[in-house]
Amino acid sequence: MSTPWDEVEDGSGYAVDAGEDYDEDLDGPPRPPRRRHEPDPAAPAAVPVAVLPDPSVGPAVLRFMEVGLTLSVAPGTVAGLGRDPEWAPGTAGALGPHRTVSARHASVAVAADGTATVTEEPPGAVNGTRLNGTDLIAGRPYPLTDGDRVWLGARISCTVTLGRRC
Repeated sequence: MSTPWDEVEDGSGYAVDAGEDYDEDLDGPPRPPRRRHEPDPAAPAAVPVAVLPDPSVGPAVLRFMEVGLTLSVAPGTVAGLGRDPEWAPGTAGALGPHRTVSARHASVAVAADGTATVTEEPPGAVNGTRLNGTDLIAGRPYPLTDGDRVWLGARISCTVTLGRRC
């Protein structure tokens, strides 16, 4: 015997009733199947909670040796890496003359807890982005660790130092 909360996936992406007596247990008409990723309209709305940066966590530091640039990315922020001065104000001046770097090449996001990711900006950088020799897929964030090397094209790279303090 099934209960009203017995649902299974039928392979179509819909949650369906697992038992024959499901409708008998409910008052009112049967509800239509819904996709699992769709929110339940009867559920209360989620309230976003702000996560403040941990004051004991320092910024992530990116050192671009080829152009003599050091960029600090504070916890809870995102920094653009590229030649576009409006989108990447921290790197555009130093990377502007380097045509192998895209205007909006990649971004580094540092979470409030000091963890960091790098993402090649969609639709993708013309000359690609690599993390320690691995080609990145545009739009997908990749976790960063201390000592990682991020390449913007074939000629410009930075070394990552995460600002976790104990």
